[in-house]
Amino acid sequence: MIKFINKISFKLRIAMMALLVAFSAAAATTAITSPVSASSTYLWNDVRGSVQVYYLPNTSYSNYFNVPNGERFVMNCWLDNAGNRWFYGQTWNHGWGYVTANWVINQTVVGHC
Repeated sequence: MIKFINKISFKLRIAMMALLVAFSAAAATTAITSPVSASSTYLWNDVRGSVQVYYLPNTSYSNYFNVPNGERFVMNCWLDNAGNRWFYGQTWNHGWGYVTANWVINQTVVGHC
């Protein structure tokens, strides 16, 4: 009888460890693929499906890179240039740059650049 209980106990421990590993992997995947929470600052452009992040705060004279809608954005500071308010900050996966204020959702209070 004790051997039977030990076998069940061992199988139960293995099953619980497998579940723990599966749940941990699922949680890690969710955290990596969806960094935006309801209170996070993120980028969104209804027209293009992506947001242009500029190296300088002026769309006429600056190169840019595109980031997908919903990408998290950590605001560092703001400035006004070329008739727009710009936020300088860091995107989740693509680096630092300037974004016009109308593409930044859930804006936070930051100082002037």
